[in-house]
Amino acid sequence: MILYHGSNQLITKIDLSKSKDFKDFGRGFYLTKDYARAVAMAQRTTAIIGEGSPEVSPFIFNPSRCPIDVRIKKFDGRTAEWALYSRKDVFGLDLYEAGLGDRIEGFVRELFAGKGAVRKTLHKYVVRR
Repeated sequence: MILYHGSNQLITKIDLSKSKDFKDFGRGFYLTKDYARAVAMAQRTTAIIGEGSPEVSPFIFNPSRCPIDVRIKKFDGRTAEWALYSRKDVFGLDLYEAGLGDRIEGFVRELFAGKGAVRKTLHKYVVRR
């Protein structure tokens, strides 16, 4: 299966040491089977970083050759979970189209991670001013 990565530069080899901890699901390398979404992410990343040019890098993905510690977040079409974060009537925009869906999912997962999770998540993201 061919998956795509959108960035401000062409990526020929995955290097997790260049990944940031604050990504949607933490340090990782994010791919999509949706070429248009990869293009949008490349444009967004280039605009945020302010250098390079939007590039979409294709990767051949074979799940059976994946290391056992690799975590994969996969939507098989428009699932109920996907639909929640795509509701323009709730959020005013499709969070996935805006590039925020995965990040919001991460926040929600943190909030429901167990006893004390809400307090821990709020302390992690909310700064008193």
